[in-house]
Amino acid sequence: MISIYVTFPEKKSARRIIEKLLSKGLIACANVYKAESHYIWKNKVEQQKECIAFLKSNNKHWKKIKKNILKNHPYETPCILKFKADAEANFQEWLNHNIS
Repeated sequence: MISIYVTFPEKKSARRIIEKLLSKGLIACANVYKAESHYIWKNKVEQQKECIAFLKSNNKHWKKIKKNILKNHPYETPCILKFKADAEANFQEWLNHNIS
């Protein structure tokens, strides 16, 4: 199992990409949270409200998920991080059943 962390400027763009990934069977589920982000962009310290999405899938779909996010994301340089995750057996079974 993998968990993918992605930041978005607002919930609308997060939902749009999540729905595409779900409908293609690339992820089994996602969680979206409000966040306050602080970062450096073009040599300037920035602060803004964002949304963070945690997507759950398997490593087999990683490249397709990343490609889909990059193609549809509103940011010039989106934050897309992949984490290997160990899941409880029943959750892992559910996840495998709900992705292609």
